[in-house]
Amino acid sequence: MLKSYNYPIDNEYIREMLSILEYIGADEKQRKNIEDEQDAYRLLEVMSENKRKELEAVIKEKDEALKEKDEALKEKDDAMKEQESMIAYLKAQLNR
Repeated sequence: MLKSYNYPIDNEYIREMLSILEYIGADEKQRKNIEDEQDAYRLLEVMSENKRKELEAVIKEKDEALKEKDEALKEKDDAMKEQESMIAYLKAQLNR
């Protein structure tokens, strides 16, 4: 007969101790179920970590592309300002 503590536990150390005690007190079939569940959680953690790394790489690529586009836009803005100043200068020369 397996006893379990069915109340919320805030302390991570106590939660870990209870899971160890549940494992020790479990029969072979229950231990197998606990191990399978732990393996599933570990697999989810690994998959989540891999997905996070993939997303970080995509975000980094997008950030770099945005920086390149920002630089290109700045260059175009500078060129337009130069052209506008040239146009203003030529208009001033015509109006003399």
